[in-house]
Formats: sequence, C-alpha cells, structure tokens
Amino acid sequence: MRIRAIHIDGFGIFEDLRLDGLDRQLVLFSGPNETGKTTLREFVEAVFFGFPARRDGERHEPLRGGRHGGFIEVETARGEVLRIVRRAGRRLAGEIEIAGPDGPRPPSALDDLLGPIDRGLYRTIFAFGIEEAMRMEGLASEKVADRIYAAGAGAPGTDIAGADAAIERMAKDLFAPRAAKARVPALLAGLRQIAREIAERRRDPERYAKLLVDCERARQEADAASSRASDLRSLASRLKIRALRAETSTSGADPRSVRSLPVWLPHACGALTLAAAVLAWLLADARTAAWAAAIGLAATAGLAIIESRAARRRAAEVEALRAALADLDRPIAADDETAARIREAEGEAREAAERAGAVAAEIAALESSDRLAELRAAQEALRADLAVAVRGYGIAAAAQALLSAARRSFEREESPAVLLRASEYLAEMTCGRYARIFATGGERAFRVEPAVGLPMPPEALSRGTADQLLLAIRLALAAEWAARGESLPILLDDVLVNFDPERARGAVRAILRVAGATQVLAFTCHPHIEDLFRAERSDLDVRHLAPPLPRPEEAG
Repeated sequence: MRIRAIHIDGFGIFEDLRLDGLDRQLVLFSGPNETGKTTLREFVEAVFFGFPARRDGERHEPLRGGRHGGFIEVETARGEVLRIVRRAGRRLAGEIEIAGPDGPRPPSALDDLLGPIDRGLYRTIFAFGIEEAMRMEGLASEKVADRIYAAGAGAPGTDIAGADAAIERMAKDLFAPRAAKARVPALLAGLRQIAREIAERRRDPERYAKLLVDCERARQEADAASSRASDLRSLASRLKIRALRAETSTSGADPRSVRSLPVWLPHACGALTLAAAVLAWLLADARTAAWAAAIGLAATAGLAIIESRAARRRAAEVEALRAALADLDRPIAADDETAARIREAEGEAREAAERAGAVAAEIAALESSDRLAELRAAQEALRADLAVAVRGYGIAAAAQALLSAARRSFEREESPAVLLRASEYLAEMTCGRYARIFATGGERAFRVEPAVGLPMPPEALSRGTADQLLLAIRLALAAEWAARGESLPILLDDVLVNFDPERARGAVRAILRVAGATQVLAFTCHPHIEDLFRAERSDLDVRHLAPPLPRPEEAG
C-alpha cells in the first residue's frame, strides 16, 4: 500500500492541510520543531485505527478550527485507489467512510485492508519515533512474534497468541494436575463413587445372609427385652396389690366388707304393714287397727334408719377402695431396684429395635434392583462424558504440540530470514562493524555478533548502536511483511537523531533499500539528515513543513 494524498480538515495545529502527489516510494518531510511532523504521523494512525481515548493518547482536537478529522488516499497492492475518511462523530473512534472506484465501501473494508495489523503492531513495526524505536519490549513480545509468524504462515488474519491461549484454557478446563474442578478429575471422582456404591450392592451372598441373621438376632433381643420389662411391670403390680391389702386390713377398710342390706328386708317391712292394716279392717276393731298402724310405722322408720347408716358406711368404703385403686398406678418408693430393672429392660428393648431397623434398611437397599439400575445408567453416562473429555483433552494437547512445533520450525527457518535481513541493515548502518544478529535456542532475545569479538546482548551496546540494532530489526520486519503480501507504509519520525554522520549515512542507505519494497515517509528536523537523503537520492521528494501562520485574531 502507498499513501497518495493526505487532507486534514482539523487535527491539532493543522487546519485545511492538503498534501497531494505522495506516491513516491520515499517522501521526506523536513521542518523545524513545532511544524507538526509528529502530528502528521499520528493523523495517519488515527485514520487507520481511530481517534484514541484520552487516556490512551492525544486525540488532537482542532486548535485552529476545522472539523476534527480528514482523509487519506491510498493505492493498494492491486492498484486500487481508496479514499479513507475519518471524522469525529458519535463514536469515540470517529465515523469512518470508505470510497473506491466503484462507489462507497462498507467500514469492514478497512479491516480487510489492514488485516492482522492492529494499533500496537503498527506502532512497533510501521510507525515510530526515536522513543518507540528504542523500546526492545515491543519487538520481544509474543504478540509481535506471533503476528509475524501468522503472516509468514499464510494466515495473516489469525491471532496465534489468542488461539494458543484458548487451547491452553480448554486443556486446563479438561484436565490439570491437582485440579479437582477440572472436567476429567471430576468425572473420575464421580465414577469412583458410583463404583463403590455398586460394589456395596453387589457383595457376595455371605454378607446378605449375615445381615439376615443380624436382623433376626436384633429382633429376638428386642422381643426378649420387651417381655422382660413386661414381666417386671406385672411383678411390680402384684407387689403393690399385696401391699395395699396389708394396709386396708389393718385399717378395717376391707373391700369385701362393703355390703348392701338384704334385698328381702324392705319387702318384708312393706308386707308386715299391709297385713296389719288388713287385720284391723277384718276385725273392725279400732284398737287393733291403731296397733297395726303403729307397728307399720315403726317398721318403716326402723328401715329408714338402717338404710341411712348403711349408705354412709358404703360411701366411706367406696372412697377407700378408690384411693387404693389410684395408689396402684403410683410407684412404690420402697422397691427402687424393681423400677431400675424395668427401665434397663425397656432401654435394651429400644436399642435392639433400632439395630433391627438399621439392618432391615440395609437389607432393603441390597434388595433394591431399581437403585442398582440407576447407578449403572449413571455410570454409563459418566463413562461417555469421560470419553468425550479425554478425547477433547487429547485434541487440545495435540493442537498445542503442533502449534509449538510450528513455532519452533518458523523460528528455525523463517526467523533467521528476518534476522538475516536485519543483519544486512545493521552491517550497512555500522559500516561492517557488526556482522550478524541471531537468537539461540528458540529464544526471542537477540544477540549481536561483531566482526571481531564475542557475541553480546543488546544491553551491552552503546546507546547509538542499540538504536541502530532496533531500527535494523524493525526495518527487516516491515520489509519481510511487505514481501509476504499487503503492507502499510513505514513512517519514521527522526529516528537517526542519535547516529553519528557515518552511521546516519549507512542508515539512510538501509532505509532506501527498504523503500524498494514498501513506501517510506521519513520526518526530520535536522537539515544534515535531509542532506544525507539528497546525497543518496537526487530525485528525492522533499516536503518542507512550516509553522502555521497565526490567525487574524491571534495576530491582533
């Protein structure tokens, strides 16, 4: 991809800035400080990836007017010209519009154009200043290495690091050492529990027979204890009755003494009175009649007196009997031993009955065929789930192994291609003093081999040489990316400021080599850097940036 034009409506210090004809492979923007070189670089980034949130970077709200945003015009590797418009709107990142030769394109066309390149990768490889160029962390990150690997493997839209992390999570969810919550250990634990219960229900006949004997023995013991308690209660009752009889005999309250008057006595008195009355009538003798009436009245009065005394005696005797009967229900304080034996027998009966009930329940569980069928069905379901989980874990483990092997193969075969290209650029920049960049044992840490001496890590290099090493690696990555398909222009913001004249000249030559593969937009505020570029390329396209003119209200 090449940038053909940049139009800014309003972005930071720029208002209505128009830069056309930027279709050369190398364009140099030169100007003093505060002419907007970095702002111009960040405008291109904002069009590609959106206005950043305020916490993530400068949004460059217009300082001199104009609508926030603008557009860039690009030419793709297929020769298609697209206009990409980004303006502030309801969305934080801004509203995007894309127009092609055949009319408007959907916003997703920008994603297709950028492919796997996100803002972080763009800042690491394609657009950076001196501060970003000196950061080794970005180059050594797995994300950058994986994106480069994905592009090299012919899958530029694949997030290798994300796929690897997802596979690792899936494997750990299925099985992890000492992880009881993982799927496979949980299923195995469930199977072991069911197997134990099935084994309990499928014990040999000896256990079943033993349980039957134990149950019968417990029932017999409960019956014997209950019978013994009943006998003791009967004995206690008899003892109470004997004691009661002894007490009533001494007090005269013998139950057998409670008698009623003879049944014939009232009838005899009535008959006597009637006979006396009849005799008096027959004799017609007044004296005899009076005598007979007196006899009848005397007999009746005597009978009443006898009945009254008998009733009182009967009432007293009945009350004594009721008290004696009530006393039968109260324990005899003098026979504590008998009461203790009764309680002991009753406790033994309860315990034996409980044992018999527990054994009977266990026998019922062993005899339950429905529960055994349920357990077997659950066992088969767990086995099926376990087979699926084990197969899934095997797939995840195989995927991890294949991905790891592919990475190692890429680092052995493809990564050296990137480092070989970077070695050439570094040798160019250092006038041959450092000949090779390499990584040993699959490490992502770089080492530099000088023409004379032992290899050394980047931290052992001087500030200027370390800058040159990192610039060489970034240029090699960008060139390698461009060699594999659609790439973005490289924007270099004063990256040669720490180079001495000889090494700056070598860096310009390396940049020109990269410009042969992909477009390079370079920015500088140093006239001698411009001179170095002009010395190497006489037809160089140089765009001079000047401080913006003050607005009338500012001038006043």
